[in-house]
Amino acid sequence: MSDWRPKVEAITDPVAAGRLEFRDRNGARGSFEVKVGTPRAFEEGYYCPLEVEGLFPGVRTIIGTNEVDSLMNAMALVRRYFDHKNGLSSDPLPKFE
Repeated sequence: MSDWRPKVEAITDPVAAGRLEFRDRNGARGSFEVKVGTPRAFEEGYYCPLEVEGLFPGVRTIIGTNEVDSLMNAMALVRRYFDHKNGLSSDPLPKFE
């Protein structure tokens, strides 16, 4: 099965970018860089480009039914990684190929 999601090489029009700091369960501090692109329409709905340096490779396109939904889904994924890194959640993280 091929990946039908739009391919984005780089985020050139970020709506938000910055570094999130965390402290893990052992008290060690760390951070990761987040860049969120502008949501865009495509044949299957909408996507929001998301890059999270050090947590998954490259830019991922997060899908939604409209611009706001795709942005909310992207930020929900960032929150999930943030909570995991802070030791607030032990839920498994999504695997990206």
